[in-house]
Amino acid sequence: MLTRAHGHGEERGAILVLAAVGIVVAMIAAALAIDIGGLAQDARQDQKVADLAALDAVRGLPANYTTLAQASAARNSFPTTAGYSVTAVEGGKVGNACAAVAGAGSACVTVTSPYTNKFPFVSGRTSVTRVAVAGKTAFGGFMIGSSLLTLDTSRATLLNKFMGGILKGSDLSLSLVSWQGIAAGDVTLDAFRTSLASMGFSVGTVSQLLAANLTMNQLLQATAGALTTEGGVANLALATQLNTLRASITNSTQFTLGQFMHVSQGADNAALASQMNVFQLLTGSAQVANGSNFVTINDVGITVGSVVSTKVSLQVIQPPQWTFGPVGVSVSTAQIDLTVTPKLDLPITVAGLVGAHVKNDLPVRVSGAGALGTLTAATCGTPAGITVTVDPTAFSGSASASLDVYATVLFVDIPVLRIPTTNVVPNTDGGSTALSFSYPTEFPPPAGTTTSKHAGSQPIGLQGLTTFTAGTPVVLNAIAAPLLNSIVSTTVAALSPVIGNVDSLVLTPLLQALGIDIGSADVTALNLQCDTPVLIK
Repeated sequence: MLTRAHGHGEERGAILVLAAVGIVVAMIAAALAIDIGGLAQDARQDQKVADLAALDAVRGLPANYTTLAQASAARNSFPTTAGYSVTAVEGGKVGNACAAVAGAGSACVTVTSPYTNKFPFVSGRTSVTRVAVAGKTAFGGFMIGSSLLTLDTSRATLLNKFMGGILKGSDLSLSLVSWQGIAAGDVTLDAFRTSLASMGFSVGTVSQLLAANLTMNQLLQATAGALTTEGGVANLALATQLNTLRASITNSTQFTLGQFMHVSQGADNAALASQMNVFQLLTGSAQVANGSNFVTINDVGITVGSVVSTKVSLQVIQPPQWTFGPVGVSVSTAQIDLTVTPKLDLPITVAGLVGAHVKNDLPVRVSGAGALGTLTAATCGTPAGITVTVDPTAFSGSASASLDVYATVLFVDIPVLRIPTTNVVPNTDGGSTALSFSYPTEFPPPAGTTTSKHAGSQPIGLQGLTTFTAGTPVVLNAIAAPLLNSIVSTTVAALSPVIGNVDSLVLTPLLQALGIDIGSADVTALNLQCDTPVLIK
């Protein structure tokens, strides 16, 4: 018993020792955490000062870089007392230090501030140093996509039908002159932003502008307001047309400009100064606001030969895209899924079958993967301008239907045969094309005139079909049995020129009316901003 008591006595105070050691370790860890956190905070602040100083210094090249950088740091409340320093050279960064390079065209700034650990028993650095490099670059802006700019008197009705579908305005009936007036109008993005702000939107920055939730009515109201503010007879007339258009729209779906407009870091001013074509803004917004982007027109009014009516279903998977940024910025667009359905009534000649003719719908589906546009040059010298390289991706088409063959007996159509038929058009890829725009003549007003350029543009190729694959025919009437082979061969032979006519006389004019080409793209230059200071990583 005495031995046990003595053993317990030896263990007394052990926990107290462990607790004391733990407290010391915790204090050291807390001290490290506080000092490391303070160091990181000072480093972040110094980096901000260095970034701003580098941007300000490069604006004054080839002036005294250090003087400009120090003035910038002073404006941003960076101390000028002992231990604080700001230096700058023309050159770049090597490792974590600036290296002078004459003629580099970039400014490298070094910012140093003193740092003392809050806990003296924790060793650490005595200063914080941060480096930033800034240079000058050119920003370009362009729009890529299919737009509804092909207008003539024979297409005005079709345009009303199409725009009525995506705008959800069933009674849309603008005149051709009105559509042409809208297509001729331009407004700056900054004026549009100011107009939105007057409507109560918080759009102080470009990021807020792109993220603002809008309806089509609000977009038209803001555009009309911007046009009114900019003034001029043409702008006031266009504002009136847009307000008239608002009255016909029932689409209340919200969307954001950021769904089809992209602005790279540092390109805010280039974007705000850009002139936007009102019609392109309207159609791009409408396609986004349409939700599913699916439009069906039961009859577009195009008839030719054995085509008695034409139905159109169009899904715009991705609307035209606007982008602003430095050389290398790219964006893809204009993906569509288009189905044109001619209703056939095609007479055929079959010996022994009176009044034979083929009737049914013959859907022609075209899937286009759109195009990729990349800003490959932005030149600020002479000549000035931008180059956009467009790479249209492959598209595919197919025509398929179950065709019914009828015979006329005593003026009554009797179904005698059904022929399942299918034909697939191979994919086609148009290759890349470089489109150059001269500044300012091919840029929007007031500097010049908006110019859209086309890349790609290939026919679907339905005219070249020589065969039309027929499925297993189904006899619907005993009359057809003895004439089965003759009916099938005659029908298949007659389809090829019909499909060719659908392509050249129905599908191609329809696409032209909508301003859509498969495997191609339209590009519009928006802006060129030179010598813009940007940070270089």
